[in-house]
Amino acid sequence: MSKKFKIPKSIKVGAIDYKIEITHLDKNDNGDILLGQCDYITNTIQINEESSKERQEQTLYHELVHALFFESSNNEFQDNERLVDSVGLMLHQVVKNNQLH
Repeated sequence: MSKKFKIPKSIKVGAIDYKIEITHLDKNDNGDILLGQCDYITNTIQINEESSKERQEQTLYHELVHALFFESSNNEFQDNERLVDSVGLMLHQVVKNNQLH
């Protein structure tokens, strides 16, 4: 039986504690709905409260990948949405499929 995943209030990425907030997010400048965002200045990951629980989980992994690339000084990757999305989605599935959470 798999455990129910609970999004933590914070998570350590490298040496930095990131606060995780489930909150209202406005649309971006292009008018697209924001599922999440990672702020490297305030060390905050925000996840859209209107998303399903499953989507919130996926979004957390996506935003964590952004933070991982930033904290490991891989700046050329941190803003590559295609790469971040691929790694985040696969990481989420590996953890979920193998009941690692």
